Amino acid sequence: EALEQLPAIMTSARQRDGALERASVDFVETVALRCRVGEIFDGMVLSHSRNGAKVQLHDPAVLAPIREQPEVGEMVRLRLDSVDSNKRRVEFSVVL
Repeated sequence: EALEQLPAIMTSARQRDGALERASVDFVETVALRCRVGEIFDGMVLSHSRNGAKVQLHDPAVLAPIREQPEVGEMVRLRLDSVDSNKRRVEFSVVL
């Protein structure tokens, strides 16, 4: 009986582990960026989502969410608009 439940328990543990890891990375990224609001960063669009796109910044190495959806693979310039370490959130916008 307990052995039958093991796959579900392991799946749940992996999901929690992934969520905790992403939350930790998000928090560290906000700490690294909190004094850089208003600065411009270069990056490459990696993927699209329902709410925008993900951009890999060149320096610092941060995965930046944006609301716009430039073409995947496109190089973009982003302005850091806000940082909220408590919510582990950064907001960027594309600079034209």
